[in-house]
Amino acid sequence: MTDFASLWDTRTRLLTGAPLTLKLASGSVALGAVLALLLTAMRMSPVAVLSWLARIYVFVFRGTPLLVQIFLIYYGLGQFRPTLQELGLWTFVREPYWCALAALTLNTAAYSNEIVRGGLLAQLSQLMRLRWVFEGYWGEKRESFQGLPIGNRV
Repeated sequence: MTDFASLWDTRTRLLTGAPLTLKLASGSVALGAVLALLLTAMRMSPVAVLSWLARIYVFVFRGTPLLVQIFLIYYGLGQFRPTLQELGLWTFVREPYWCALAALTLNTAAYSNEIVRGGLLAQLSQLMRLRWVFEGYWGEKRESFQGLPIGNRV
């Protein structure tokens, strides 16, 4: 037999966490988007050092589980308390909210970077194809038109 009173109580307690969840989600997506744009610029940069730093960042954050990242940021950074106090970062690191926001932001940025980079590369290939259609392989004008790039169709 189902205990509906217990289910209702659990539902009520879970709903009290919804505002915090929404704050963490919206904050991490907003900050992650900014960081993802920076990472995309680094990854597509002709400067090899910047590109490799972005690749390593994405490899690490996409290659480890989010829960491990949260544990490393919350429990791992606490090991460096004297150094963090000297830098004035201890008030940030000791609060679970800010550690969760940092971990979610870093993880979101790694995944969003690949999405943005893939979209830009697809757009560039479409523009190159459109240029080929209009100019042709040898420079002559073509009669056929293959369509606009994907980004302009939306």
